[in-house]
Amino acid sequence: MHPTSPLVASLRWSLLSLMVVLLGACGTEPVIDDDDDDLAPLEGCGDGVVEELEECDEGAANSDSAANACRSDCRLPRCGDFVVDSGEECDLGGYWGGTGCSPLCVFEAGPWETELNDTLQTAQTLPEGGVVQGSLPPGDRDCFGFGVELDNWLGGDVLAESGCPEAVQLELFDPAGNLVALATPGEGGGCAQLDPVVHEGARFMQLGSWGVCLSGFLGQTVPDYRLELELGEDSCSLEGLVFPINSDPDGDGLNNDCDPDDDNDGILDGQDNCPEVPNGPNMDPVFTDSSGWIKDWLTVGEFVGADTTESCRASEFNFLGDDALATASLGDLVDGLPWLMFRSDNRRINFLDYYGGPTDREVYALVWVRSDTTRELTLAIGPDDGARIWVNGDVIDDISGCQGTNVDQFQSDVTLLEGWNRVLVKVRDHGGGWGMLFRFLDQDVPVEGLEVSLIENQSWLDDQGDLDGDGVGDACDETPGGS
Repeated sequence: MHPTSPLVASLRWSLLSLMVVLLGACGTEPVIDDDDDDLAPLEGCGDGVVEELEECDEGAANSDSAANACRSDCRLPRCGDFVVDSGEECDLGGYWGGTGCSPLCVFEAGPWETELNDTLQTAQTLPEGGVVQGSLPPGDRDCFGFGVELDNWLGGDVLAESGCPEAVQLELFDPAGNLVALATPGEGGGCAQLDPVVHEGARFMQLGSWGVCLSGFLGQTVPDYRLELELGEDSCSLEGLVFPINSDPDGDGLNNDCDPDDDNDGILDGQDNCPEVPNGPNMDPVFTDSSGWIKDWLTVGEFVGADTTESCRASEFNFLGDDALATASLGDLVDGLPWLMFRSDNRRINFLDYYGGPTDREVYALVWVRSDTTRELTLAIGPDDGARIWVNGDVIDDISGCQGTNVDQFQSDVTLLEGWNRVLVKVRDHGGGWGMLFRFLDQDVPVEGLEVSLIENQSWLDDQGDLDGDGVGDACDETPGGS
């Protein structure tokens, strides 16, 4: 390589960056002396005539001590020949750094890495100021440890003025020793980039001791590098963040990591006993959307041991005392089993999310539905397996088949009264899946705008209820009445 000048400390370091700078340059002179210094001079070297294979020949002026002179072996002055030539700050002839003079003949800035530091267990503490010099012989690895505050971010680049002649890859490890981000050289010889906007593991970092390890890409030799580490204090301040799907369940445009009120219910997360389930003063009543699915229910179960006339038909046993007339509140107990809030994020109510155990089991699902007028509708259900459905105490359907959940598979005429209507479903499982799909249709069109509540005959506004006083709100407590 024939650089015109060494890379000096003129690179601009971004305040958002971790930077590993491989010191290198390119041009015509001086060259790095990485050849065998014991080669015999070429025949005719020193006669003042530049012949084949000679780089220069100044005759008697050839010198191994004079700056910028043609050397006695008829080679050009070069970095590594122990002579400080033009464009060099120093020259100690060493291929590796750590001497105060780098292999590219510039003064080394910052402390030097200390071996052994090949693993996270032997990682060197990053010096104050976050700057360290180092080198990587073939197969070597240098690791540095540093402390992180909650929600810090880490960014960085591998840079060199002439590109990436010696490629370095960066590995970022969390306090548990897990690899959470990897930056490798880019396509076409580009440098590695550690970008907290792109690398999810380099943002919203948890409190503790983290580590960065450097190694030559594919085991390459790296004669000299410079590491600068800088942490940002607030990951939410990063512009252009791309968050995972479903990271903003309340739809307010803020990822949960940056949202002080994840569920947008008017209670800040730090004071909210159900930070991701709306149960605060700003909670809006729940209405069916254009698809009509009822996704929120009170459920209780599972009940076993009741015989049935058919394998998948719901039993005639009244676990609720009188199923037709039964009502409930969140946390009420039935034979020691609590009524729970079951909220589905899709149209299918999957009872296996909450319940398990032997088959031939049953569960109840209860909800109140408000209609603005008395209207004749179609009740459409897809149960897995059999089901019995009551509306306002009347049996609307009794399904005995064994099947999976299918959209609108069983349909029955029903009258919804003006005001609140009580809907109770008993679903039996004979094996395999266990769930249901439920909605109302009006001439085959899903009914939108029906208000849904888990509180008898009134809008569902929980407002931080905690029946058992355990600090977990009833809206998200698996045992709201206590264990």
